[in-house]
Amino acid sequence: MFRQYRRLEAANELETGYGVAVEKLLSTLDQYEQVKSGLDWKYLKATEWLAVGVVQDQNGFEKNILDSVTFMTDEMKKSTKYEMVYERLQPFYLSAFICLAVFLLSLVGIKNGSFLKLSIWGSLFLLFLEAIGMTLRSFVSGRAPVTNMFETVMWTGFGALALAVILTIKQKENKVLALGLGFNFVCLFMMNFADKMLDSSIRPLTPVLRDNFWLATHVTTITLSYSCFALSWVIANIVLIAILFGKRDPNRLKNWNHIIRISMQIGSALLAAGIILGGVWADYSWGRFWGWDPKETWALIALLGYLAV
Repeated sequence: MFRQYRRLEAANELETGYGVAVEKLLSTLDQYEQVKSGLDWKYLKATEWLAVGVVQDQNGFEKNILDSVTFMTDEMKKSTKYEMVYERLQPFYLSAFICLAVFLLSLVGIKNGSFLKLSIWGSLFLLFLEAIGMTLRSFVSGRAPVTNMFETVMWTGFGALALAVILTIKQKENKVLALGLGFNFVCLFMMNFADKMLDSSIRPLTPVLRDNFWLATHVTTITLSYSCFALSWVIANIVLIAILFGKRDPNRLKNWNHIIRISMQIGSALLAAGIILGGVWADYSWGRFWGWDPKETWALIALLGYLAV
């Protein structure tokens, strides 16, 4: 396999699909060997990290493991404490079951005002629990939880539900809450069970991205715009299905269009703000405000598309 890698490297074929697969396989094998040999498992002795695989004195090793906590900084101890709370609480796993229960409650609430009030309070509790999970991830990593696809899905579901609660209260449309809860449940389901696609681990950032202010403001603003657009998308599709297979009520349709428009307006404002903040961050980090890379270009295309509507 290593000779195959060298051949592809010499032929400048590492960028091909086969070359990328070979490189990824070799990297995985190397990581496996590191873990198997104990070289990937390290502990703190005095001021240096030592690999478990090179330890000869087992008694000394155990003593060093027990003593290593004395070399941890207060910040490291706090981070470890928060991580233990996060792992024990499992806030997003718990949220998925609560969300399903509140979603079923909201379906009954479409016809019954008392159940609607219960589902609103349940949704607020759910948002509070998810906020606790976000806060714990922030304390563990020391930065805003906005750095991977897992956290993008997390924010999208959270924002969509928060907007659905607001629209339900303001627009007096019971079905909006059920749709927001349904979308939130899909997001939570992906976070808990699509582990091959969404990595929940908290990893270090590359140095160029380590700016907490711009990271938190730009990425959070962009991601919350996704929430608004996602909710408008869900509502619009349900309305289309209702028009195709149900009775058309001009007054109800006008109300639904108004709700969709509000979601899109908020999303467009957030997306525009996020693009501007991203440009400022890019100028701060890379020395240029705009570079026409795929992310920037398609964010602009999405914004122009929604503004056209």
